[in-house]
Amino acid sequence: MTRFKKSPIGILIFALALMAIAAYFVFDLVDYSEKKWDKANLRVGGKTISVYLAEASLERKRGLSGFGSISNSEGMLFIFDQKQKPGFWMKGMEFSIDIIWISGGLITEISPNLSYDQKTLIKYYPSQDVDRVLEVNAGWAEINDIQIGDHVTQI
Repeated sequence: MTRFKKSPIGILIFALALMAIAAYFVFDLVDYSEKKWDKANLRVGGKTISVYLAEASLERKRGLSGFGSISNSEGMLFIFDQKQKPGFWMKGMEFSIDIIWISGGLITEISPNLSYDQKTLIKYYPSQDVDRVLEVNAGWAEINDIQIGDHVTQI
């Protein structure tokens, strides 16, 4: 039986490589603000807004984390295959947002002015199942008179 000698430098390099791979996945070091996002235009109530589309699981997980800011004419639309009560948190966020919960093309709930305080990392849920979630700058829903029951359509 052949016996391999364990080199301290070889073990160190192997351990560092494993730690780098683990950090990449555990700490999610991918910069999604630089990703080429699919975009669409939405009609929300009486307003038109350009949205980044978060359709894949990893896109929904990252959301607006890593974006320094978005304009008041932008948002992110999270699209789910089936109705559910998805949880949203503000991990990695750099600005406050409104979360607009949507089911069947109608706004069912609005969670306004959610802080990006990284100490609390509260998870936000809708009170009923939804199939779409829209994130916009904090105060956007109030400024634009967006109400529960308003229609949301892709244009």
